[in-house]
Amino acid sequence: MLTTWSTRVAAALLLMLAVWAFSYRLGATPLLDDPNEGEYAEVAREMVESGDWLSPQLNYVLFLNKPPLSYWAIGAAYVGFGVNEFAARLPSAVAGVVVVLLLAWLGARLYDVETGLLAGFILLATGGFFVETHEVRPDLLMTAALVGTFVALSAILAPGSKPASRWSWIGLQICVAVGLLAKGMLAVLFPGLVCVVLIVWMRRAELFVQFLHPRAWWLLVVLMVPWHAVMSIKHPGFLWDYVINQHILFFFDRKFPRDSVPVSLPAFWEAFALRLFPWTMFVPLALLRVGRGVRSGAHAFGDRLVLAWIAAVLLFFSAASSRMEHYSIPALPVAALLLARLFREYARGVSTRVVTLHIVGFAVLALGGPFVVPRIVAAQDWLTPVHELPALAQWTFTILAVGAVGAAAAAVAGRRAWVVPVLVGTFAVEVPLFQHGMTAMAQVNSSAGIAATIRAVVEVDDHIVYEAPVEYQNCAAFNFYLRRRLDLLRPADFVAPPYLEPYVADLFLDRDELTQLWQDDRVLFISDPLQSRATLDGIVPAPRYIVVRAGGRWVVTNLPFH
Repeated sequence: MLTTWSTRVAAALLLMLAVWAFSYRLGATPLLDDPNEGEYAEVAREMVESGDWLSPQLNYVLFLNKPPLSYWAIGAAYVGFGVNEFAARLPSAVAGVVVVLLLAWLGARLYDVETGLLAGFILLATGGFFVETHEVRPDLLMTAALVGTFVALSAILAPGSKPASRWSWIGLQICVAVGLLAKGMLAVLFPGLVCVVLIVWMRRAELFVQFLHPRAWWLLVVLMVPWHAVMSIKHPGFLWDYVINQHILFFFDRKFPRDSVPVSLPAFWEAFALRLFPWTMFVPLALLRVGRGVRSGAHAFGDRLVLAWIAAVLLFFSAASSRMEHYSIPALPVAALLLARLFREYARGVSTRVVTLHIVGFAVLALGGPFVVPRIVAAQDWLTPVHELPALAQWTFTILAVGAVGAAAAAVAGRRAWVVPVLVGTFAVEVPLFQHGMTAMAQVNSSAGIAATIRAVVEVDDHIVYEAPVEYQNCAAFNFYLRRRLDLLRPADFVAPPYLEPYVADLFLDRDELTQLWQDDRVLFISDPLQSRATLDGIVPAPRYIVVRAGGRWVVTNLPFH
């Protein structure tokens, strides 16, 4: 496929830049409380510590809220590199590289090699995607599986191509299995919706017969059934929780316990727009351009696939009552592919005036960034402790402004093929600043500092009581850094899912038990991280001695330390 010297060089550069950017100071930032990096890092740590790789545990109690693949991947990294932040984030970084390469492959299949490579470069230079490669959660594993699924489907469904080989079907099943084990049923839902749309659009009803034949899914069954069967037999209530509670009830925001707070529909779309930065303002234009090609043309199939893909993700989560801001991540690769299609045609001389006006407009907006954005950052009260953030924002947006002006100059001068390389090069320069910003944010978004203070004073026999919110897994960062079990004070509104009911007494203590512990043993109490309090009166018995206080969070003890 890479038939020329220039495309081979571009592919090698794409790989090297992705590996460098996604691994840059990967372990330098402590685990963040949001998006609960500690949860995935700690479950994997307890897997390695206990040797039980089948039944995930959190705070040393059964935890089946998520499929196991991300825990297995992080646990394998721990075995190879030790238990640390670098190893915890390594699967996300590797998945990011895989997504970029698979997207380049998919773009080459749907359009041409240059469009595929362009899509890869645009994706790796997208702010929200870069951030995900430096965080611990399963979304990029699922996204990699999703892109791989569409690579296989492009071979199976593309009109005029030879009948799909058995390797295309095998690849399809492996990718769907990876997605299911990483994130759940979305790995089937999104490709399924796209398949139905494409088959109906192409009027090829005979393809339904192929997809419904058991021979098409035997490998998926082999890969999926064993773990789910073992969990269903070993832990009664798991299957109901996995299928009904974690998927169907969750979609309608009726899951119990209700341990997440959904975002509004405008906030969801705003988050998606921010994740696409700095390419955001070009996406509507790219959608319009691709929309014109769905009825006919050499690339009609590819245009239909990408439109169905982005619509399936964004419309599904727009309809979900439980939507979270990061649920748009699977739409980032297809957005990059749309943009690559736009800029590839722009380089060939299509729609030059409109695109050039957008590029110049982007440069004008970028020139205001160094003046506006630092003021917005400085005005956020919750960011006040991060003193260096306004200056960091000014440097970041100054470099972006220089790159945007350079891209605009290339566009106006008729050097249209240089627009994307200039913007990607700007991103490469800014990678250290992005990473430094994430590390700075740990001052207000990580329990690592508080855990270090506790570790300096706590003794083996002391009790550590954590005032758990309903999302009790927020305790995980303390588990990770303290390397021990915590006593969780049971939330007032907590309702255990069926599989967890037999373990509730092991997981929580009530307020009467806390009072008894306060009288009998040395106790350290960590207040609820989701509630900022001016006092602990009525929460913890007296006497109380402050160990550390960070913002509205307290750590107190019943006996002074000497």
